[in-house]
Formats: sequence, C-alpha cells, structure tokens
Amino acid sequence: MLQRGDVAALSAAARFDTELDLPGRPLLRDVLYDQLEATRLILRGQLGGWGKLDDFLNALEDPPPREQLEELHRRLSFESVSEAVNAAEAIELHATAFGMQILLGKTADMAFERAQHEQGWRDELTPEWHQLYLDILNEDPLIPARLVPFFLAVQPSEQLQAMIGAWIAEAAMLFPDWRVMLAVLFTWPQLASAGWRATAQISESGATR
Repeated sequence: MLQRGDVAALSAAARFDTELDLPGRPLLRDVLYDQLEATRLILRGQLGGWGKLDDFLNALEDPPPREQLEELHRRLSFESVSEAVNAAEAIELHATAFGMQILLGKTADMAFERAQHEQGWRDELTPEWHQLYLDILNEDPLIPARLVPFFLAVQPSEQLQAMIGAWIAEAAMLFPDWRVMLAVLFTWPQLASAGWRATAQISESGATR
C-alpha cells in the first residue's frame, strides 16, 4: 500500500502506525482534504460512489456498525436536512438553537473541569480558553444556530440516539469555527478524533513517496 497521504490517509494502518521508524503517518493536510471531500459527498447523498468509501468507513480500528454510519449519512444529506427544517415550526427552530447554545456551554464547562483534574488531558484548555469560549458563545448565538438543521435531521432517529451527545460534543470542542464544526458532524467519528490529528504529519518530512 502506498503511504503518500493522498492515497493512504484514511486507512486504519496509516492512522495508527505512529512510530517514527514507520512510514505510516498520513499528512494532516491530506486527511483534512479527505474530511472535506467526505462532507461534500454526504451532503449531496453521493458517498456511496466514493473510491475511498471502504477506507472511510473503516478508518477506525473499531468502527461503529456500518448501518449506523449509513443512517447518519442519509440523515445529513441536503434533502434530509431540508425536509427537517421545512417541517419545523419557527418556535422549534428558536428553542433548538437556544438548547444548542446551552449544550455547547455545558460541554466547554465539562471539558475544562476534566482538564483541571486530569493532568495531561487537553492542556490547552486553560481558564483563559474557557472564558473566551463562553464569551464568544454568549456574544454570537448564530454559531450554535448553524448546527440546528443538522441536529433536527438526526435527532428523530432511534438508531442514532445513543451517539448524539458524543456527536455534538466532538464538534463543540472546535467552537467557534463553525465550518470545521460542520465537517466534524459530517465525518464523526471516522475523521473527527483529535488523537490521530496529533500524530499526523504536518509536512512531507519523513513521509514515504
């Protein structure tokens, strides 16, 4: 298997071969490109024709059931999201946006508290980070509101109920960059894990061509 990032970025082998003497680490920019491409295809309902589909579905060593991922992707298509928004009353949209704002704030609170008590876990979550997160959240409610259509599309699915909390929480950690948050929602959990991002190469240094 070629180990250049644009070929092997999605493979579980490339994801977890992180030792310095192995050529398996994908380039970060290539994995992010794959994340954006998967997002585009899911939104269009065209993921099934992607040449990297099998790699994408098995990007984790212990991936979720394929049926669950297919249900998530189906509900995140533009058609499904549009139907969910059109079926919602204005008061439901407003209430969901308010609830999303509260959920993001609680996620930031819990992550900050964990970082304070668990040495070595997300050291970047400082008191300054926490305060800035809450300040931006309170000053710009349009950011959590952008997530509402996708939440409304996914929430009714009984098959996806168990993963909605973790699904939102992963995106919440990337607030306030709502574009990146959406990419995480579309590719959760396959390309949304922070762990492999930390081990992916930022440049081509050490990559096998």
